[in-house]
Amino acid sequence: MTLFHFVNCLLLTYAPYIIVFRSTELHNESLLNSCIASGLIFVATQLLKTFILATFMVIPEDMNSFSLGQEISLISVGMLDFLGIFYSHGRLQRSSTRKPNHLRILAVALGHIYQVLTSVLAGFF
Repeated sequence: MTLFHFVNCLLLTYAPYIIVFRSTELHNESLLNSCIASGLIFVATQLLKTFILATFMVIPEDMNSFSLGQEISLISVGMLDFLGIFYSHGRLQRSSTRKPNHLRILAVALGHIYQVLTSVLAGFF
């Protein structure tokens, strides 16, 4: 039963990415390395955000008070997500100039899909 659960979790996690990669032109244009590099940049930005938040952010003693300085610093740390996406797209644009623009954006989005969703939806919920 544990093996079944493990395989089920693997399929639910990685099958949508494989389906999107195989069913689009990314497979034909051999942009797998770009998707992997974009995913690694995502991991690096998340590690950097975690390091900055754990090292430099101070937890306020009164949780009911509002601190503008702390909110500004949280927003600036959150901007690392967008800088990571910008860097990934710029790196892909420099490395593959002959690829169509929609494929470059799809390759970056496939590597950063979780980051994009959390960045967009964090403001709404």
